[in-house]
Amino acid sequence: MLAQGRCRRPGRRPWVALQPEADGVASGTLLAMANATLAERWFSRDFPCLQAIAAHFEERGPGHPLRSSKLAESLGMTEEVVVGSVRYLERDGYLSDVSYAWGGAAMIGQITGKGLRAVGLWPTPDSIVDRLLASIDEEIAAAPDGDSRGRLTRARQALGDISREVLIRVAAGWASGELPHPH
Repeated sequence: MLAQGRCRRPGRRPWVALQPEADGVASGTLLAMANATLAERWFSRDFPCLQAIAAHFEERGPGHPLRSSKLAESLGMTEEVVVGSVRYLERDGYLSDVSYAWGGAAMIGQITGKGLRAVGLWPTPDSIVDRLLASIDEEIAAAPDGDSRGRLTRARQALGDISREVLIRVAAGWASGELPHPH
């Protein structure tokens, strides 16, 4: 059974405590709630922060650091919440060149390739495969009937016979530079 109370800090969720079950074993509900809260954090805090950071660097370009106070203001969040998000995003490789000031403010220097892929500004191997197949489908639809359409259709069918995982590995190798790029 769960007991719920009020948190004294504004904007915080109520606290939750486990009450032992009749057999003395605590309920697993708290763990499930904690996991749900952590999963929600990505969508409610971290991903919106990452999107706003990406938009800043897309608009302003590299070399224009972003202050956590500006980020908080643009998102309608407190700076404390934003800095918490920035710490997680930096730790997990979405951001780099982040500096922290005494008092809790942060200065965000760069968004990494991982961060750009997460918000959709850089392609992922999966999206490369999707675009390749969609492009071939568009070419087939636009091709005049005849030999050229037949060759495109056979090429598309051959790609369809290859497992998606293999295509994704090839796309990942191409995108990372491990496979040679045509000149």
